[in-house]
Amino acid sequence: MNEYKKTTEFHSAKVFFIFTVIVIYFLIYRTAIQVPMHSDDYAYYLKGLSLSNHISHYLNWSGRFIADYTSSLLMNLFSRQVYMALNSLAFLSVSVMVTLLPGVVRKSELVDKSTFLIVWLVFIMYWSGNPNIGETSFWLVGSANYLWPLVWAGAYLLFILYFLSRERRMNTVQLIILGILGAGAGLSNESLGFCMAFFSLCLIALYWKGDRRILLTGLFSTCVGYALLLFAPGNYVRLENDSYNKWHAMSLMEKVIEHIYDRMTKAFKGFFLLYIVMIFILIVTLLIQKEREDNIQSVVFALGFAALSVCALFVFVVSPTMPRRSENSALFFTLLSLSFTADILVHAKPEKSNIPLGCAILIGMVFFVPSYAMIEHAYRQIMVQSEIREGIIMDAKGEGNDTAVIPDWYFTRLLKNTDKIDTFRSSIMFDYYGMKDIEWQNINYNYAAIRTGNPIHVEQTFKDDLVLENIYTKLSPPFENTVVFEFDHCVSDYAEPGEKKLFVHLFVEGQEKFINADVSPDDFLKIGDKYYYGFTSQTLDLRDLYWIDMGLYNSTAHTRSASISIDLIQYR
Repeated sequence: MNEYKKTTEFHSAKVFFIFTVIVIYFLIYRTAIQVPMHSDDYAYYLKGLSLSNHISHYLNWSGRFIADYTSSLLMNLFSRQVYMALNSLAFLSVSVMVTLLPGVVRKSELVDKSTFLIVWLVFIMYWSGNPNIGETSFWLVGSANYLWPLVWAGAYLLFILYFLSRERRMNTVQLIILGILGAGAGLSNESLGFCMAFFSLCLIALYWKGDRRILLTGLFSTCVGYALLLFAPGNYVRLENDSYNKWHAMSLMEKVIEHIYDRMTKAFKGFFLLYIVMIFILIVTLLIQKEREDNIQSVVFALGFAALSVCALFVFVVSPTMPRRSENSALFFTLLSLSFTADILVHAKPEKSNIPLGCAILIGMVFFVPSYAMIEHAYRQIMVQSEIREGIIMDAKGEGNDTAVIPDWYFTRLLKNTDKIDTFRSSIMFDYYGMKDIEWQNINYNYAAIRTGNPIHVEQTFKDDLVLENIYTKLSPPFENTVVFEFDHCVSDYAEPGEKKLFVHLFVEGQEKFINADVSPDDFLKIGDKYYYGFTSQTLDLRDLYWIDMGLYNSTAHTRSASISIDLIQYR
């Protein structure tokens, strides 16, 4: 009877775990599919699969050979829908591998009744604590540099610790696989590669009585991979860039002080939610654990990975830059420490562990739910903006022009400013579209509303033959409130000298004063033969907008040369 109960519980645990993994994958891919090509995606797509191109890149710019080839490979072999599906799978696999590693070390069942809760916790913490999730996990080139290396590292850790913890010997094929995984983990990025090589060295002290071929193969392969990364000629070519002159001029002590007290401090602040959850789990463990349990291995690994997270940040002391996305390796090791901490809780009191784990998830959900909703909405707008931008380029090419002016990205409200995708304006975009030049135009409203907003056909004469044809509203608080005005000609062509303001006053029911949404007549977006002016607020609620006054205003003479009023109630 007890055996039947255990079997039933095991199957139920597997069902819950599989269902959780499927739901998490859906959440990731739902967001990922909204991310268009951008930034360095164009450059790495055009590198293609040519080995000579990537060797040249290794020799002249970056030592991250595997990461650079990964992005080119995915974009050249698959459509965007497929390569983002694979990228989402990499995202998911990191969460799963982090969750399963404690069970591998402990030699217990990899999936039990608490595993589905831990994978939820790890996923939520990766999302909420991510230093720059748009660049580390949804931008393909960024993912190749900061997410896919974690897949290599996770697979290496699972593989080597499975054999070491179970005191099993590897055959020749398995040692070769270990060597490939180790080299991939070492040849990943600067912080992760160093930490994996250092961790392999620590394993020798922990498992010296085990199969030393495994230990030495792991150490040798990760060190070789890291050496190929560290001593790549391209790294030293890039360091000669004039933008690093200020850093080169600093003394070693100045570099250390700035790194520890500025860059590392900011990184630790970004992980505050993980620290809160870990402390909560530790406190609960101490309260419910009546007898001393055999958790020494989990404690050692929890502390060890916590130390590696610090190490992953400290290694940047020799780097002139430390972008937020580079903190992803430290986040990975912090998550591993969290996973082992949760494992200690589960084995301290299995029958009472699900409630505190559920509470830890709820703590994370306070940040995850609004973050996910805002990111998903923002990326949907980004995809539409990308379609508009591409339409402008195609129209220009169709008219025989080799130059185009496109609007820059506008991000709707995000919980963290660093949740954005990369905003670098890549000049390689010209070559991708076969253009001589592409100019980026700064924009201060969500112009995706032209496609996704509620259209109101106004057709009112503004001045002379200038006509306000349509108004587009996208009122979706708390994400955004956008109003866009479509004219048949450019307003600035009709402005008198001194008229430097297109005043826009928005009247909302229940508010005594109007909302000022003034713009410059020169601040227009041209799409086709139409001219657009807009306003976006990420905090104001305009759902009860009922009246708009707008016109041209001379701020010097305090006069108006044009003024119209739109009663929106009649269009409802």
